[in-house]
Amino acid sequence: MNEKKLIKERARKLPLGKCLVNENWKETSMATVLITRNHVNGNITFGLFMVDLFCLGVKDTFGRFNVPEEEIMDRLDDHPLEYIEIPYALAHNIVYSGLDY
Repeated sequence: MNEKKLIKERARKLPLGKCLVNENWKETSMATVLITRNHVNGNITFGLFMVDLFCLGVKDTFGRFNVPEEEIMDRLDDHPLEYIEIPYALAHNIVYSGLDY
């Protein structure tokens, strides 16, 4: 089974992990949202969504299935944005409002 199919069929069955968004998303109207799901082996499955809240909606997405958490956190540390943890409901609403746009 390829990774895309695994994400589509199995990711929602995993327990929720951290949800993050760039700290200045309200001021810039650009949100980079990370939603993670936890595996029993300590790895995560994640979706990363770039959302333009006023113009284009969801601009880009990226996800991986069953990767070490350190891998994605190291990549976020290399990125110039500062991230804050948010509740899943807010992360969901940001992404889906971008889809509705």
